Amino acid sequence: MANFSILWDEIELQNLENLLQEIQERSPNLANEIKQLLKEKLIQIINYPYSCEKDSYKVNNDGSYRKTSIIHIRLVYKIETSTNQIYCVRVRHAASEPKDY
Repeated sequence: MANFSILWDEIELQNLENLLQEIQERSPNLANEIKQLLKEKLIQIINYPYSCEKDSYKVNNDGSYRKTSIIHIRLVYKIETSTNQIYCVRVRHAASEPKDY
């Protein structure tokens, strides 16, 4: 299987940065731990994009939308096999109200 590359939706990347900043203000150690775990998870996703479970909140999900949680952060990504790209499409605090999309 070919390695995939990661592309971020600009709004979702900003959401991630905002979440990390909020966590950093409360607990710098936790923020650093989340950053490290996120890096490790993204490497796993690049190499094994189907390793995370399907996102149950995605309506009519054909299996290309996957989700993972890193401590307090829920990340949803879309696998685009035709271009070998992973699109990070949603970032939310894990405790926030889930929404179908």
